[in-house]
Amino acid sequence: MSRSRFAPVLATLVPFSLVVFMLAAGSAHAATLTLPGVTKFDPALGTLQSATVTIDPPPVMTSFYDAGFLEDVDPHLHNVSVNPVVLPPGLNPIVFPSATTSFETPDIGDDHNHFLNIPPVHKNHTGLMLQWFLTPGPSVPSVIVTAQVQVNESHTHLVPGMDTTPSTRFVYEPIPEPATAALVGLVLTAVASRRRRGA
Repeated sequence: MSRSRFAPVLATLVPFSLVVFMLAAGSAHAATLTLPGVTKFDPALGTLQSATVTIDPPPVMTSFYDAGFLEDVDPHLHNVSVNPVVLPPGLNPIVFPSATTSFETPDIGDDHNHFLNIPPVHKNHTGLMLQWFLTPGPSVPSVIVTAQVQVNESHTHLVPGMDTTPSTRFVYEPIPEPATAALVGLVLTAVASRRRRGA
């Protein structure tokens, strides 16, 4: 087959390949958006794929333990049980793993407290679990994280409630920009025009 006979085929395939490339490029990269609170997603942005809620409680100090005048308390730390954070209906509670306080070395008769820094927890939502984020309604701007210090060296401590601002990270497929859609339309129009001329 001569080169001239390939020309009409190439004239059609090249623009078509360009359209396919642009569509693939537009859908290859999902967009992300992080907002404060456990919040809703705006469907006008695109198709929601996942929503990750992060709760990162601020560091706190425990209450002081009132040691007796001659009480000898060995160097120690405490295990800490963190209570699940209950979210609105439609979302499962956020469960924390066990944590520990700082290690302290009090002298005989010393009152003492501990530093507590609970690691953040990330809860990913996909599939049917995304329904809450897509349903209109109030968001959750903040939560209170509570915990109990376990007994060690015959004593325990109190932990204040930790007022925490969660965050929600959305991953979504964005709606194509108007400029991209217009460019695809121009290429398709050019392909149709060439076919009419070649007919």
